[in-house]
Formats: sequence, structure tokens, C-alpha cells
Amino acid sequence: MRSLQQESSELSWVDKNRLIFNHASTENKIVLLVEGDSDRRFFYKIFKCYSEQILIESPDSGKPEVINAVNKIRSLEHKNIYGICDTDFDYITGKIDNYDRNIILFTDFHDLEVTLLTLDIFDDIYTEYTIFDILTPNDANSLKENIFNISYDIGLLKLANEKENFNLNFKSLVHNKYISADGINLTLDIDFLIDDLISKSPRFNNEIYSKMYILEKYSLLKIAGYDKHHICNGHDFCEILSLCYRQDFSKDKNLNRNKIESDLRLTCTDTRFSKSNLYNLLKNILSKHNIDVSTLP
Repeated sequence: MRSLQQESSELSWVDKNRLIFNHASTENKIVLLVEGDSDRRFFYKIFKCYSEQILIESPDSGKPEVINAVNKIRSLEHKNIYGICDTDFDYITGKIDNYDRNIILFTDFHDLEVTLLTLDIFDDIYTEYTIFDILTPNDANSLKENIFNISYDIGLLKLANEKENFNLNFKSLVHNKYISADGINLTLDIDFLIDDLISKSPRFNNEIYSKMYILEKYSLLKIAGYDKHHICNGHDFCEILSLCYRQDFSKDKNLNRNKIESDLRLTCTDTRFSKSNLYNLLKNILSKHNIDVSTLP
């Protein structure tokens, strides 16, 4: 159930921007509504040559608010607005079928960061921040896969939390408390992680659930063999990567998650992004609105 604060935030954005859709300068533009400001900047960069034909906005409130705002604006007969959202676990849970995917577009994988990591962006980040007399270029893929493996385990816990309604507070996650890095090798203390999550989750019901029950559900999900790119969260990946770069092979031991995520977006060119399904969906929308896409990759 959405809170009154969420309802107020969404309505405020719709009410505040309703006049924009009636303005002559906007009525013929395509409007893309994205989850956050970093997404807004990324898509402006990718489609910068169409700045006169595309308006990219964000309520800065997350996925449900984007979807509801798009539906609300469209109910007012403004059919030129579309939403772009992270997929999260929706392909796995089947929730993806609950949306009108002609107007709500989703990232190829769990979120934008993971989608970008599938487009060979990681090697550029690795090259930028790695001292090569300690590691070599050949270590890049091993480091990436090791981070994905840890992110996968955390992602499975998040999926179990969503499916079983454990009410574990993953916002309290402090990655370096449970993850140890030795060069490119990583280990996760999943028992400590679950214990810590339970202790910081006041809504977790100890009378119904236990640590062992959580581990059981996690193990069943692991056996299912889901695609890591649909399970792993990009924020987790980048947080773990920043932890790795506190070691001696790092050119910048102060490298943090926000900087890494920014670098992923900055490094991804329109040519690289054109390999994604999301790009082609957006390209089709431009064509649908009679915008010439012949010069796009």
C-alpha cells in the first residue's frame, strides 16, 4: 500500500507539470519520465541530438511514482508521455506482465547499472582505476565475475525478502561488514549478513520467521539458477567494486559507489547503448512519433 506522502508527492508532480503538457512548446514533444536525476542526465546524453523533440523529466521518487504519473498524464489525453523504469525482479516474479509495456519501458536487466555492465563498460572502469604492475588487464573479467557472484547472493536474499514478505531492511546494508576482499578474490559472510539484517529490521517477525527459514528460501532460489543479470542489483555491484578499490592495486582508494555509477553512465556512448533492447524500444517510439532516426546508431 502506498503512503499518503507518496500519493501527495505523485499528485504534486502531476499537478505541477500538467500545464507543461498543454503548452505549445511541449505538446509535440515526446516526454520520457525516468526514476531519478542521474537517469535523466544519462538519457539526455544518449539522445542529445533530439533535445528539441524530447523532454526528459523525473519525479525523483522511484518506479511506482513514474508508472502512476505516466498513467495519470495519459488519462488527461496526453499520449506523448512514456516511462522508463528499472526491471528489478519483475521478469522473475512475473510482475512485468502487469504493465502496459507500450508506454512503460524497462531496462534489459535488473537496473540501468547492470544493463550498462553487460555492454562492456566494466573494462573501461577497470583500466581507469587499476595499477597494472599489481594486477593485469586479464584480471578484469575475474574481478567482475567475483563481484557478480557476491551481488548474486545478496540479490537472492532480496528476492526471498520480496517473495516471502520478510520485511528485512536492506537499506541498513553495510557491505564492508560482511564482505572481505583479498585482491580480486571476495568472500561473503552470509550468516553475519542475515543476523545483522534481522537485528536492524523492526518489522521482521521473529515469531513466524527465523534465520534458518531465510537461509532455506535463499538456497531454494539459488538452486533455481536465475540469470545473474536479473538478480544482481547495480548499486550492490558498484558498492562492492568500491570496496575492492580500497586495496593497493587502486589508483584512487577514495573511489565510492556514486563515482563508479557516474562513470558507468559517462563511459556509455550512444553506440554502446544501441546494443541494448531498451535503446531499440526508445528508437521505435521516436519513429512512431515521426521523428527521423536514420542518423542514430
